[in-house]
Amino acid sequence: MDRRSHWEVVHGTQQPDQLSWFQARAGTSVELITESAPDPTVGILDVGAGASPLSAELASVGCEAVTVMDLALGALTDEGAGARDVRRVVGDALHAPFADRSFGVWHDRAAFHFFTAPADRDRYVGQVRRILCPGGTLIVATFAVDGPIRCSGLPVARYAPDDLQRAFGDGFVPVTFRREIHRTPSGTIQPFTWSVFRRGPD
Repeated sequence: MDRRSHWEVVHGTQQPDQLSWFQARAGTSVELITESAPDPTVGILDVGAGASPLSAELASVGCEAVTVMDLALGALTDEGAGARDVRRVVGDALHAPFADRSFGVWHDRAAFHFFTAPADRDRYVGQVRRILCPGGTLIVATFAVDGPIRCSGLPVARYAPDDLQRAFGDGFVPVTFRREIHRTPSGTIQPFTWSVFRRGPD
């Protein structure tokens, strides 16, 4: 089964609040995004958006240019209820259909860690470099080194802050790292590493 089919099955057979990454509120994401991009007109891209409250919460605090992208159409059907002005795009982070330098914030909570092949990780980083504006903000949350080794039936990579710094390489200046403990709807504990980088000038 290819990636798109896998995620369509996941979203088609479970309610949003049954998914392991479900959050009633996207507090950390909203905090980091609004701290990084106080200008409400800055373009914000949420990669692997899933069925998340993030876009509605960003709209509620005045963000005017939010785009959410997920490989599964079923995820976007449930995503961001109430955020009518949010742009929704069915797409893959490895082949993101956006113009060069078209966003000031690239946000990814729990998508990057599914790219376990080095070639896929390199392509993901290449897409970030192409699409994110110089001076823009990259926000990535992955499973921490003591997090799970599989999620939704797929293997995942786990990262410490230094690992993420090496993954994105030169040109991405660390702003902050934090550790967060996520409790899934079933009560399982999942440690996450949150990383914020500022993209330097070309």
